[in-house]
Amino acid sequence: PEFQGAISPTQYVEQFFSDGSLLFTTYEKCRTHEDLTRRDSREGKTNFYFPHAGHAVAGIHGVGKRSYMLCTSSTLNDDIRFRFQVDNWIEVVDPPAFAEAVSRAIPGFIRLQMAPCRYVDERSIARPTPTPVMPDVAPLIEATRSGIPGAVDVAFYAMRQKMADRLEGELGDAAYFLKEADPYAIEDEFRFVWTVDHEVHSPDIFRCPEAINFCRPGRPPLK
Repeated sequence: PEFQGAISPTQYVEQFFSDGSLLFTTYEKCRTHEDLTRRDSREGKTNFYFPHAGHAVAGIHGVGKRSYMLCTSSTLNDDIRFRFQVDNWIEVVDPPAFAEAVSRAIPGFIRLQMAPCRYVDERSIARPTPTPVMPDVAPLIEATRSGIPGAVDVAFYAMRQKMADRLEGELGDAAYFLKEADPYAIEDEFRFVWTVDHEVHSPDIFRCPEAINFCRPGRPPLK
């Protein structure tokens, strides 16, 4: 996009250009944000329908439990500044290089995704799958028969995690970038997502001084 920017109050813009400090949010935080303008109670949650050979699995699955994100806009105008009540922005002039620089500053980083959000009437993904999407209950049955204390709980949680991993694999990257057109399309969001090797719940500030090289301030600092 011609413009790629994180809309932010001047004090945070100046802090970034001083030492590289950036606040990264989480999917969980976006679902419960105290600011209603920034809250999206379905952030990262997608309806799914996966049929296979006359059978199907359907439900809602959430992604992003191990992801930090930076939400930027591909459009700069007064409507967006008014919507978020901010007076400045950070323009990212080289998004790939910026994202890679940030990757090196986030502890436990394992995967980068970046793309414009896709605005739809309903957050849903439906398509046939090459194999059935269903839990593998064999280990749970075996644990039940074993009579070993705690074995059932271990097998159950392992089965649930394996099913969650399969669903996330079927949903793919798209689930990280889906938003309802109403009311979010006006934001014209371009999203950076950094997945780490542990669960994240609240936003965090990381210092990414290398990333400064790929940005410029929206408005020069006052002398």
